[in-house]
Amino acid sequence: MKREPVVTVLTVLAVSLAVAAQAQTPKPAAPDRPVLLKAARELMEKARFCALVTNDGGGYPQARAIDAFAPEADLTVWIATNP
Repeated sequence: MKREPVVTVLTVLAVSLAVAAQAQTPKPAAPDRPVLLKAARELMEKARFCALVTNDGGGYPQARAIDAFAPEADLTVWIATNP
């Protein structure tokens, strides 16, 4: 099957434009750690429940809704479970 030269040229042009546009897109600045930690704490304090997810013996995720204690100063979160 013979490709038409116009299709090949248009394909190369489209790929070139996409690569050039991606190269010119500025990368977002890294998040400021204190701002990120503050936002995480606020979210954790407002959320009533969260999920604890583990993998079962077959490797499948198992999620449980839990009511965790408020985060400590270092964002450690404690939970209590039944045996």
